[in-house]
Amino acid sequence: RECHNAQATNWQKSRHASSFLTLIKKNQQFNLDCLPCHVTGVDTSDPAAALGMSSDLQMVGCETCHGPGALHSTNPVSHKTTSVTEKTCLNCHITDHDESFNFTRDIKRLNCKL
Repeated sequence: RECHNAQATNWQKSRHASSFLTLIKKNQQFNLDCLPCHVTGVDTSDPAAALGMSSDLQMVGCETCHGPGALHSTNPVSHKTTSVTEKTCLNCHITDHDESFNFTRDIKRLNCKL
């Protein structure tokens, strides 16, 4: 957030920022089928790991789409984050869960530009 304040501010207004709350509202916060797409840093091969995630990861944060950022934060020139592609989004935005997903439209709405 220190270096990408505009993106962080925009993200806070997005549905990604409140993705875990969506599960709580539907009483699905323990559903292992849902958790990997609603928290940051969970490998889909181990969804149970999400049950022990700290509250600051209970959302779709930057690293969900851009990959781990520790090296980038220490040396942004040498360590770039992953660019978001339609394939990135389709890890979670599958038709069964988001039938209205449209990459071209939705990436503009997210307005991340990283």
